[in-house]
Order: sequence, then C-alpha cells, then structure tokens
Amino acid sequence: MMMRSGSRLAASLIIAALILSGCRTIQDVAYVKGSDAANAGRYEEAFEQFKSVAAVDGYDGQASAQYRLGDMYLEGQGTKRDPAQALRMFELCAASTDRQWGK
Repeated sequence: MMMRSGSRLAASLIIAALILSGCRTIQDVAYVKGSDAANAGRYEEAFEQFKSVAAVDGYDGQASAQYRLGDMYLEGQGTKRDPAQALRMFELCAASTDRQWGK
C-alpha cells in the first residue's frame, strides 16, 4: 500500500513540475516526453509521442511534432526510413497556421 501512495505522489510531482515548466496540456507533456526520449536515443518511444501530438488539430505544437516526425522518417529513427512520409510531414508542417512554422 505504501508503494501505491508513493507512486501517486511521484506522478503528481512530475505533473506539477511539467505544469510549472510551461506544459499545460496532455499534448505538451507528450511533446516533452518525446523530446526527452529522442535526446536519450529512445527513438521508438519518441516517434510514438510525436505521432500522438502531430495528430491533434489546432494544437500549437502540432507543427513542431510534424517536423520532428518528418525528420525521424527521413533518418529512420524509431520507424522505417520513409522519405515520402517525411515529405508529407514536412508539407503538413509548412502548411500549418502555427505562427512559428506556417504561412
């Protein structure tokens, strides 16, 4: 029983830290997890996190996730190398209304 309580506390502290560092949504958390996983060389995990974020229309970080996925498809990191899919992700990113990436 103590372990469950400790696990819940740890999870709550992690979520609080993410919120305080600027993460406000589940997509923010997924993007940060994806970035951390990619930086640690855990490309399959990173790919799945970025894929979940890239699928959320209207999310400010969607274009960033699409760009990261495009790069991963191009390099074959976390997925089979697929230049056509990489191009598709880069095109979606470029067409984004996200101020940082799009038109």
